[in-house]
Amino acid sequence: MSVAVSTPVFDGPFDLLLHLILKDEVDLYEVSLSSVVDAYVTALEQMDTLELEVATEFLLIAATLVELKSRRLLPDPPGSDLDEELALWEERDLLLARLLECKTFKDAAQSLQVLSAEA
Repeated sequence: MSVAVSTPVFDGPFDLLLHLILKDEVDLYEVSLSSVVDAYVTALEQMDTLELEVATEFLLIAATLVELKSRRLLPDPPGSDLDEELALWEERDLLLARLLECKTFKDAAQSLQVLSAEA
């Protein structure tokens, strides 16, 4: 399930928004995270049953977006270590890579289910 998000700078699926932010094609400063969360809550309310996988995936992405936005908005703390900062970014990149890998396998599983049902 892909949550549709509508903000002044973006209108479309949440997965695409994340992709565009990571590619710097959408400015994170311009994205209203409250609009994103509102769209997600609305999508959850419309579900017949709560899908934990969808909820977990969204929370992971939303937490990453909040962290990215807060890091960009707040000044660097005095005496911040460059190596420590790089380690945090590497951790974020690994997290996003795992998330995208999970999505790839999830999409492949859905495609195989459709093919199996058609056969």
